[in-house]
Amino acid sequence: MGAGPDDQSLIRDVRAASAALAELVPHAVSFGPNIGDEIRKTCDLVDPALQKEETVLAVVGDAASRRALLRAVLGESIVRAPSGKRERITRVRTADAWDYIAREKSGKTVRFARVMPDRNDEFSAAIEQAEGDLETARAARAVLEGDVQKQREAVRAIEVEILALDDELEAAGRAFADAWRAERAAQTTQGAIERAAPAVPMLFIRSVPWWALWTFLLRWMLRSKYKEPLAAYSQNRSEAAAAKQRATDLGEEARGREAARDAVRAKRTMHDTLLERAQAELASVEVMLSEERAVQAAEVALEARLRDRARHARERQEELFSDLREIDSSARGDDVDQLDVECPADHPNALPRGLVLVFAPTAPEEVDGYLVVKDALKAAPKDDDLQKKLPRVATLAIRSTGAAPHAGLARFAGNKLVAGARLAMRLRACIAEVARARADAEALHQRRLGALEAQRIPHPEVFRKRQVE
Repeated sequence: MGAGPDDQSLIRDVRAASAALAELVPHAVSFGPNIGDEIRKTCDLVDPALQKEETVLAVVGDAASRRALLRAVLGESIVRAPSGKRERITRVRTADAWDYIAREKSGKTVRFARVMPDRNDEFSAAIEQAEGDLETARAARAVLEGDVQKQREAVRAIEVEILALDDELEAAGRAFADAWRAERAAQTTQGAIERAAPAVPMLFIRSVPWWALWTFLLRWMLRSKYKEPLAAYSQNRSEAAAAKQRATDLGEEARGREAARDAVRAKRTMHDTLLERAQAELASVEVMLSEERAVQAAEVALEARLRDRARHARERQEELFSDLREIDSSARGDDVDQLDVECPADHPNALPRGLVLVFAPTAPEEVDGYLVVKDALKAAPKDDDLQKKLPRVATLAIRSTGAAPHAGLARFAGNKLVAGARLAMRLRACIAEVARARADAEALHQRRLGALEAQRIPHPEVFRKRQVE
C-alpha cells in the first residue's frame, strides 16, 4: 500500500520537525545532561521508520483474546491448545513460503529454512524446464500433424486431378472414336464414288504429252460422241476428289484426337505414380505421428515434477506445523523467547503483505502502532498509558463464528501513516522534554545569577563609606 495524500503530508511534517529538532543538538548541552543524546536518538528513528516497507502492529488485549487472534491467523493446525505453555513475543508476517525463526534465551537461533530448506525455486526451475520440453514436444507434434494434413491434402488434390483426368480421358476417347468413325465413313463414301465412275475410253482419261498431236485430234473428233459420259465422268472425278480430301482431313483430325487421348492417358499414368508416391509419404508421416511419444513423455515428466513439488511442500508444511505446535505447547518451547513465523500468501486468513502482527504481553519498542483485541461480549481493556506512546489503529472483536477478525487490516499494510503517527508522537514527547529541560535549565541559571548578585563585591567608594558609617 503506497503513501496517500495524508501520509505524504504527515511525512513532510515529521521530517520538518525532525530537522528543526536536530538543529538544537549543538545548544542542548546547556539544557542538561542526556538531552542531546535523546534528541539524536529521536531524530535517528525517522529515516529508518519511514523507509521500511512493513507496518508493525502490537496486539493488545487479554491473553485469551490475543491467542484467539493468533489461532485465526495461523490456523488451528498450529495453535491447538486453548492456552500456550508460556507467553513469548511472536511475530507473524506473510512471505513466499512457510518458515519460522526461534530465538532462545541463550542466544541460539533456529531457522526452519536451514533445517529443512524450501526447494520451491529448485522445483520451479525443474517445472519450467519440463514445461519447455512439453512445449517443444507439442511444437514437434504440431509439425508432424501439419505434415500429415499437408500430405492428406496433397493426396486429395491428386485424386481430384485423377478424377478430372478420367473424365478428360473418356471425353478424348469418345472424340477419337467419333473422328475415327467419320474418317472411315469418308473413306467408304470415297470408295463408293470411285466405283460409280462412268466408263469412258482411256483416250480421254490418260494424260498425254504435248507433242502427241494425233491424240488431241482423235479426242476432238470423238468428243461429241462421248459428250454425256465425259460430263458424268468429270462430275464423278470432282466428287471423288472432294471425298478424298474430306477423308484426308478427317484422318488428320482422328490422328490429332488420338494424340490428345494418348497425352491425357500419359498424364493419367503420371498422376497414378504421383498418387502412389504421395500415399507412401502420407503413410510414412502417419506412422511417425502414431509412434510419436515425446508429448506423452513430457506430460508425464511435468506431472511428476508437480507431484514432487506438492509432496515436498506438504511434507515441509507438516514438519513446520509439528515444530510450531511443540514450541507452543510442549517443553521444547520453554527456552524460546521470540518466535517469528512467516506464512505464504495462499494460506487461509494470511495477513496482507507489508503487515506484521506482534503478539506479546507488552508492546515491544519495534512496533509502529497497536490494535486492541477483545471478546465480542466484553469491553475493551484500558490502554490510556499506551495511547500516549503509540497510535491505536483498530479494535478487533473476537467471535466464536464468522469471518476472520483481522480481515479489515489490509489498509494498514505498508502504510506510512501509522509509522508517521508514531514518529510524530515521539517527536512531540521529545520536544516537550527539551522544553521542560530548557525551562529547568533557565530556572537554574536564574537561581545561580541571584546567588551571584547577592555575593557581588561593592565599589571601593561605597565600601569606604560603609566602613566610616
